[in-house]
Order: sequence, then C-alpha cells, then structure tokens
Amino acid sequence: GATDTPMLRVFLVADPDPAIRERLLSFLSRAGYEVVFVTTKEEAVKAAASQAPLLILIDGGLPPGGAGPLVAELKRDPRTAEIPLVVITGNLAERSGLDFGQVDVLSKPIDRHQLLQLMINYDLQADAKRRRKLPATVLRIDDDPLSLRLIKAVLTPLHIEVMTADGGKAGIELAWKGRPELIICDLLMPGVDGFEV
Repeated sequence: GATDTPMLRVFLVADPDPAIRERLLSFLSRAGYEVVFVTTKEEAVKAAASQAPLLILIDGGLPPGGAGPLVAELKRDPRTAEIPLVVITGNLAERSGLDFGQVDVLSKPIDRHQLLQLMINYDLQADAKRRRKLPATVLRIDDDPLSLRLIKAVLTPLHIEVMTADGGKAGIELAWKGRPELIICDLLMPGVDGFEV
C-alpha cells in the first residue's frame, strides 16, 4: 500500500508565521522538495500520518500549547513515531518541556546553512533507510567556502569521500573525472550557475 512507499522528499512544516513559511518555501522548493504547510497541532498530526514526510519542522510556539504536545503525540503514534522532528525556536521558554532526545532544534532566524545541513542530514538518513547504504563519493559544487566546509564536516564522519568545486565549470570537470555517486550543487553561482550544471 501507500505506507510501504512513503514520499521521502516531502517536508512538513507546522508553523503559523507567514515570514518563516515564505523563507522555508523559497529555499526548500528550489532544492527540489515538496513543502506542505500546516498551522495547528491537529492539522500537523493528520498531515504527518497521510504524507509520511522526510522531516517535520515545528514552530516552538505552535498553537495550542507550543511544540511539546505535538511532539508527544507524533512520537506516540506508530505511523509517525519514526519521522525526525525539528523544532524552530527563538527563545529559551519555547525549549522548556522538550525532550532533546526526541527532537533537533533550529534557532531563529533560520539561515540557508542551517537548512542545508538539515536537508543533507535527513535526506541521507532517509536514503540509508531506503537502500541501507550511503554514497561513497559526493561532489559539492558551491561558490561559498563556508558551505563547502559545512558539507565536508557533515559527510566525512559518515565515511563519505567529499570532492568540492568552487564553481560550475570546475564542478562539471570534476564530475566527469571523479564520477561521484551524488552531486550537491548550489543553484545561484556567478558564471556557470547550478541550472547550467
């Protein structure tokens, strides 16, 4: 049935803040994810069970009662217990009552690097669950040195060889030469951009 083949490229976002939604949608949809938004705990529970998302991002102040009650309910339900949860929070009060063994925390304001790290972590985890194997070699193409370092820091402990290129032209050459199993490419770069790559 449908539950045997979950759509692993869906991000479920439970957040009533239009600004956060806009930022997440712009970044995640460009990166190739389907983004499903809900604004309350009840909607989140229903969507989590039906969509089988890769990840659920939850606003720390989600009504009613913050992220805590939603986290508890999702972890109790066998259909959603295994889905990774990330709480987006801007203050310490919203963190109280959260079990950090059950959730990761993303601090506001959310930036591109935090999202990038999340996507890589959880996409690779989902991939590993699906195929029980990680890529042996990954090529990262990005003109941002911080992003290149971040990818290396995330993937190297997983025994993945990381090749990096600081632009589209160099990335294409390295891809032909190195034959990576996975290419992670920034879309917005000077010269040869990600779309051309």
